[in-house]
Amino acid sequence: MKKAAKAKYTSGQGTHPKIYRHTHVEKEKRELARQYGMVRSEVSGGEIAEELEKERRSFQLSMCEYLIRVNEIKTKRGVDLLQNLIKHYHTLQVSCLCVQVKQRQDEEKRQLCTLRDQLRPVDSLPKQVYNMHQLLGDKQYGTERTGFLYKKSDG
Repeated sequence: MKKAAKAKYTSGQGTHPKIYRHTHVEKEKRELARQYGMVRSEVSGGEIAEELEKERRSFQLSMCEYLIRVNEIKTKRGVDLLQNLIKHYHTLQVSCLCVQVKQRQDEEKRQLCTLRDQLRPVDSLPKQVYNMHQLLGDKQYGTERTGFLYKKSDG
């Protein structure tokens, strides 16, 4: 069928493709015979078959090359699709992890807020501060000193 389409396309006529190719090959052989000075009334079936076999092989070769290109394109598209799927699933996985981290942080924030609210009343009690270095002198006990501090000279 593909040969028929090719023959119609190349001939430009609506004649039957096999008949056209057969008569076309006959005309070519007669023309070649005339050019070399030979008179030929008929062309043998073997010569026609040989010509058609050459065309058939040429057509098969071009079809193989075409199918190889189509296969390469499909393979490339398949690889691109696979890479995009990998990116998509990786993105989904990362987004799920982000949601989990956000939920965990929200839970920690809620716990810290409740703990803060529990500790606020304790904070409002009077503060008793422990001071590691007690003040020198105390007005209450009369040990406060006032005056000038004299420095002993070096000389």
